[in-house]
Amino acid sequence: MGAVFSYMVVRGDLPHKEVKAKFEAEQDQDRYENGHMYSGGLGMAHGLTFRDDVAPFKTMDEAYEWVETEAEKWGPALAVRVVEDDAGGSKSAWFIGAICAS
Repeated sequence: MGAVFSYMVVRGDLPHKEVKAKFEAEQDQDRYENGHMYSGGLGMAHGLTFRDDVAPFKTMDEAYEWVETEAEKWGPALAVRVVEDDAGGSKSAWFIGAICAS
């Protein structure tokens, strides 16, 4: 079987508990729409691990590359912080990604 990297982005001002709830809702929706086996969606990830030990990334692209490299098929989704600075100030988000069986 193959694998697909799937991800989502959640507001960065939310605490872990709320981020996890949003992730679990996304998983439920994915399994409802695509089934419970080998869909390639976030519903195939086995839980969620917050990587607070990793310094916040400056761009979504950096977070994408890091999570895609660190995630493991059949493992949990990984959540990292992204703090982007632009002319309007900084924006914070959680980038969540997983390598999902397909």
